[in-house]
Amino acid sequence: MRGRSSMTNVARVEVSRGALLQNIAAFRRVAGPGVMLSAAIKANGYGHGLEEVARCIEGDIDAFQVDDLSELRRLRTISKGRAMVLGYVADEDVAETVGLGGELALYDPEQIPALRAAGARVHLKIDTGFGRLGVGMDSLESFVHSVERARIEVTGVYSHLACAKTPNDPEGSQSVDDQLRAFEGVAAYVRDCFPDAIRHLSNTAGAMADLPTFDLQRLGIGIYGESPTPDLESFVRPSLRWVSCLAQVKPVKKGGSVGYDRTFIAPEDMILGLVPQGYSDGYSRMLSNVGEVLVDGVRCRVVGRVSMNMLAIDLSNVPNPQRAAEVVLIGAQGDDAIRPEQLAGLSQTNLYEVLTSISPALPRVIVE
Repeated sequence: MRGRSSMTNVARVEVSRGALLQNIAAFRRVAGPGVMLSAAIKANGYGHGLEEVARCIEGDIDAFQVDDLSELRRLRTISKGRAMVLGYVADEDVAETVGLGGELALYDPEQIPALRAAGARVHLKIDTGFGRLGVGMDSLESFVHSVERARIEVTGVYSHLACAKTPNDPEGSQSVDDQLRAFEGVAAYVRDCFPDAIRHLSNTAGAMADLPTFDLQRLGIGIYGESPTPDLESFVRPSLRWVSCLAQVKPVKKGGSVGYDRTFIAPEDMILGLVPQGYSDGYSRMLSNVGEVLVDGVRCRVVGRVSMNMLAIDLSNVPNPQRAAEVVLIGAQGDDAIRPEQLAGLSQTNLYEVLTSISPALPRVIVE
């Protein structure tokens, strides 16, 4: 695993086309025939690169899911495929969104005039217990009647699970059961009024749970090969490697300090490596003195404060480390791998934030 990095940039994000397609195929097998799959490519494709991911998977999914008009514009430079825009779109942006073929979320009666004027196709979002965007259950009947009167084309009805990632927790399991029962009733009522509306409830975790599949499953983190639950880890294949290089290799004497605020004092003579990535690139400052990277297949601890564009690592266990050698911040090298959930635990967040924090300025490179 030794060797110099061939990067022209100081870092890159490698995305495996084969892993993305393998993961989609795995979810296809679980979903069964007749169930559509949408791919969430919001938040820059969960940090993997919206355009790069869209190019790789366009022919293997039934729809894309984006959050807003700006993401839809980016998608349309790559694909004319079906696109659901399920976040907030300002009234003045509805017409452009419709013109770009986006299907919008309708979750508030105040959206109706703008959606009607633009001739929008919509998915009704019902809040069955998540507490985010969505019409409340007690307002459902009047809401649906308002949509009917406005003659808006309803192409879907959906909700979102609050606790699909914790199915073995009694409280989480009860929440899923309650939401499922509520959604089944909601979907039946909406389909009485709008027979062509497709039903969708499950995200990645829900798709792997013993739940009805309905008509479509909205896949997010699972497509990228990351697991919201331990049960899924062997089911998917990670698709991302965040790679940089050693900018400098240098000795540090016992008692020498590293980085801002002198938070690390060398306990003995050691070899230091400087990596040209920092918190402006998405490597959390919370990983100061606790994070790990891979160099020549060896885990190396981050020492000192993570700086804006630089971090330091302990190379003492790497035999003869060389300047420009590859450094892996996330992903596999040799027989080991740095997983985003490991970094999430060290930085007191979740793997979603770790991935989506990777700077969009870093080049995304598709590999097989």
